[in-house]
Amino acid sequence: MALEPARRIEAASRARRPSCYPREWRGRDLAAGLSSAAVVVPKAMAYATVAGLPPQVGLSTAFVPMASGAPVRARRGPGS
Repeated sequence: MALEPARRIEAASRARRPSCYPREWRGRDLAAGLSSAAVVVPKAMAYATVAGLPPQVGLSTAFVPMASGAPVRARRGPGS
């Protein structure tokens, strides 16, 4: 019995996905996220200030792409 195209794609996607997120990665991923934020947030605020905009605009330029891209990257799995 052949699967419908949508179910076939879903089944193939599930086969490539890791079954669970390894606990060993959590600490390193947290450290990577915090160190990235420590660089990106002040830099975005500085660029907004240089452009003559309030620093809050810089914060939105730092967080909106990260928040909107996180679900897409999470679907692909680690290392994508």
